[in-house]
Amino acid sequence: MRFAEEVVVEEVLPSLRHLLIERLASHGLAQQRIAALVGLSQAAVSKYQAGKVGTDPAILADARAKRVTAEVADGLAQGTLGEFDALARLEGLVRAWENRGLVCQRHEARMDALRGLGCDLCVLGSESRVLEEREVLENLRLAVRALEQREGFAALFPEVGSNLVMARRDARDALDVAAVPGRMYEVKGAVKVPGPPEFGASRHVAEVLLGVHDAHPDLRGALNLRYGPDIAAAIQRLGWRAVAFDAAREGRRARLARSLKGSLPDALYHEGAFGVEPALYVLGEDAVAAARKALALLGTTRGEPARRRSA
Repeated sequence: MRFAEEVVVEEVLPSLRHLLIERLASHGLAQQRIAALVGLSQAAVSKYQAGKVGTDPAILADARAKRVTAEVADGLAQGTLGEFDALARLEGLVRAWENRGLVCQRHEARMDALRGLGCDLCVLGSESRVLEEREVLENLRLAVRALEQREGFAALFPEVGSNLVMARRDARDALDVAAVPGRMYEVKGAVKVPGPPEFGASRHVAEVLLGVHDAHPDLRGALNLRYGPDIAAAIQRLGWRAVAFDAAREGRRARLARSLKGSLPDALYHEGAFGVEPALYVLGEDAVAAARKALALLGTTRGEPARRRSA
């Protein structure tokens, strides 16, 4: 079995680097400067220029490869193209070759099982997943920003802190759920966020969401908050369908999936257990929807919030 990435690393990149180095050298740049621009050592650049690195004649002769590498090298040498844009153009070239192009041809030649299939696994697999993950992270960033900016929202946080999570459409485990790393917490009444959302950053809230998602795939966002009499009264005023569940963590995902068959819940809650404080989980179609529900809950809550420690 051979990965397409092996073809890119072993056959495509050396040839593209050769074209880049050759074009950069035509601008009169020293080896040290060329090495810095292409991300290699000076010794490696020397080997390329001496013809000691294997290349693919078909790539060296490819019209698009020559055009793109020339544009990138010229832009870098003249200072009109930044490293980000340079990388984007070269990545675009490689991705195009992964769509039944040169990379696919080389991949088929190295793996008999792919021959004659017209394989486009790289495009249909990785690219669609990457696009969805970007959408999830952007949705989470928007939702977190809305919570940060709402004065008094931290009053709804439980002692352990709060996390806002969102799952991919076909989420299977916690690695398919994005969250705030380390959870959101309260400092002097304000919401503090340790860092930008990332996948695999939540365990407990992600497990609850996965149980919900197993029963209702359209629900992909969740936020944990404190639970008490004032929250229960606010939920009733909002007319939410809130479902109680057991606070025990063992087997929680499977229990939730079994118990939630039927109408869509707006929230879940448990009244705590030994060493576990009561908790509310606000649900939504995505992170933004869950955050909007939580903000509506804040506006409906009456009474003084429970006293908590300051982080």
